[in-house]
Amino acid sequence: MLRACLLALLLATPLAVNADAARDEAAVIAALHAACDAYAKGDAAYLEQALEDRFTLTDTAGAVTTKADELAAVRAREPRYEIFRNSAMKVRLYGDAALVTGVTEVKGASAGKPFHSRLQFTDTLVRRAGRWWIAASHVSPATARASGD
Repeated sequence: MLRACLLALLLATPLAVNADAARDEAAVIAALHAACDAYAKGDAAYLEQALEDRFTLTDTAGAVTTKADELAAVRAREPRYEIFRNSAMKVRLYGDAALVTGVTEVKGASAGKPFHSRLQFTDTLVRRAGRWWIAASHVSPATARASGD
């Protein structure tokens, strides 16, 4: 009887782990979609709660900005986005950390000049107190292969 219970427990464990991983993956993707929406809408209050305090963004020119820099830009609506959305996201979970790769499409205006770009990104998120925080982001110009073109 004990062996049967142990066997049942061992067989059920991968299902529980897979369900937890699927739930975590969905939460990570939802967090990134919500952050994209906040950038598009200029919602600095949301980003204040979504970006980890030591957040950094490395942009396509290699410049590094902090959480404070990002919040100031969002509050100033500079740049102003019409579109800010992620696609082709792939999540890799490492306990309380997640690494996400994908493509971001941004369209808007900066200093009065229109732009429209597709960017490859790598985001790092950390889980604290049961929620996912965006800790770092790196973007570079998307290749045709990465953007699905």
